[in-house]
Amino acid sequence: MDKIHVLVHTAGVFPSSAEENIKANLVPHYQLTMGLADRLTGGRVLIVTGDPQIIQQLSICEEQENTLQRARSLLTHKALLTLFLSYLLAEKEITVNSFFPGNVTDELPHYSQTLLHTEVPVGKYLALHPDLTQSTGNFFDNDRNLVLLNARQYNYDNAEKHLLQYLTE
Repeated sequence: MDKIHVLVHTAGVFPSSAEENIKANLVPHYQLTMGLADRLTGGRVLIVTGDPQIIQQLSICEEQENTLQRARSLLTHKALLTLFLSYLLAEKEITVNSFFPGNVTDELPHYSQTLLHTEVPVGKYLALHPDLTQSTGNFFDNDRNLVLLNARQYNYDNAEKHLLQYLTE
């Protein structure tokens, strides 16, 4: 396989510790993307994340002492990872965007197994739509709308500050 056109990061776990959160939900996305960067040149990277209404309200969280803090950290750090990767990969013309898939059926967490939606149209849109070849570092909701995050919090400098400690170990 010479060229990868789209890489979609959907994997993750509901973490029981800070270490598990970082090692399962952030580091693999970064390492896989960077490891495939040459094959992704001119392609797209998509990162599945949480509800944009929640992320818009959250300040960046480093604390991970309890379940709520770990969830908050995961959501804010995935948004930062999108910005960080979009900056690092711009030279290779690789776009990196995040999206909320909506309430779809999956294996984790248990309550989602009762949901009726099994398709993620926003994922297909972000992966294939020709108008998005230059869109990078952005976050989209499940209706394909661009979601603006607080630029004071969600910017490259903050992404570097909060992520480098985890990604360079």
